[in-house]
Amino acid sequence: MREEVLTRAEFLGGLIRKARLQEAHSVAECSAVLGKSPAAYELLESGEVSPSLPELEVLAMYLEVPMSHFWGTSIDIVRTEVDYSNYLSLRQMMIGVMLGQIRIKANLTVDELARKTGVPADMLVNYESGLVPIPYFELETFAAKFDASIKVFVDDSYGPLSENEAERELEKRFREWSPRMKLFIADSRNQAYLETAMRLSEMDADKLRSIAEGILEITL
Repeated sequence: MREEVLTRAEFLGGLIRKARLQEAHSVAECSAVLGKSPAAYELLESGEVSPSLPELEVLAMYLEVPMSHFWGTSIDIVRTEVDYSNYLSLRQMMIGVMLGQIRIKANLTVDELARKTGVPADMLVNYESGLVPIPYFELETFAAKFDASIKVFVDDSYGPLSENEAERELEKRFREWSPRMKLFIADSRNQAYLETAMRLSEMDADKLRSIAEGILEITL
């Protein structure tokens, strides 16, 4: 099990390094964003140390990749302004609270969860209080013990990460459109057509049918 975690940590570290190099950021820049020394950050890229989920979320925003990149998918690009230091501390506390809530919902004491996961009870208390960041693979272990996905802990519904993911998805769809469609949308002269299409998309079927019938009467 330990060897499997090490192998996966090395793979994750490689994905972090790939994203950093693609955005031409230095080790010093990434370590500063995470509030770590360059040496400590390099341990993440080498797979010797597992990052916490908030650290992965911050890296996703700073290196401009979707969270899914860390699960093996391709890199996209987007810009966003985020107070990374504040985000890290808040998310660390939130994830600790979530872990405690899930544990309580499962009717487990701290000692019982410690026995199930092999994580010392005093460390679990530190995790749940937000005093210590939870390494990503330990959080993954906790999720598995509760028959849940690691995604339940990801902050992708609200806040800066959700905006980051949404913009990334929009850019991905834009790149999939034909060159002709891209030119049409990028042309400011076509804004009126796009706004009309938006209004039509918000109408119910009966209203649309009425408008279509009115157009037919005019043209006949």
